[in-house]
Amino acid sequence: MFDGAMGDRIGVQSGSRNRLRHSLFFRSPSQTVFSPPILTGRRTKRMSAEKNLPSQLRDSEEKISYATPALEKGLDVIELLAHQPSGLTKSEISRELKRTVSEIFRMLLCLERRGYIAQVDGERYALTLKLFKLVQEHPPTERLIAEALPVMHQVAHETQQSCHMGIIEGAEVTILAQVNAPTSVGFYVKLGSSVELMEASTGYVILAHQNDEHRSRTLAEWKRLTGG
Repeated sequence: MFDGAMGDRIGVQSGSRNRLRHSLFFRSPSQTVFSPPILTGRRTKRMSAEKNLPSQLRDSEEKISYATPALEKGLDVIELLAHQPSGLTKSEISRELKRTVSEIFRMLLCLERRGYIAQVDGERYALTLKLFKLVQEHPPTERLIAEALPVMHQVAHETQQSCHMGIIEGAEVTILAQVNAPTSVGFYVKLGSSVELMEASTGYVILAHQNDEHRSRTLAEWKRLTGG
């Protein structure tokens, strides 16, 4: 049993993609205090006087007031470099992100100073291991994996199948842990990989074990992000 806000979006599954063999779920102890991740960052209610404004005008003002261009540029750089093992030059990053070189240069200096990227092979920039370290230090994830692995090993042994644990993040299922099958041949999912929610059997299993309210919110977030 796991407490915290991740309980209803986690599934431990063993078996092949097309044939579900065994599933375990970790729920928060109190459904009434559970706060799914799709609720984080939700805008607080504005002053009552603003309720008289047309909805389109309020939405437009909220989008402008919450815009964070500098942060978005930094995240764009990190996400781009995550898919470039050999790194990219300043000009290549600028071209890929359709930003000016001066914009990218300032962002690269900041990210390099904070230790998220480093120069490799001359003028090429690549990600460091800082993000990996931060993930490992994230307390809920660290505790969850530590407590789940013994159960997953037991499931893998009893079913003679590989076992993986996924968590719903937005419109995707991200694999946090996996245990190989104790056989010479077996199906497994790469650790850290992400699969679109409605294309993953793990996603369907998690949805099946959510209550109606949480399932509706999860699907609403999936539709918002994918247009499905």
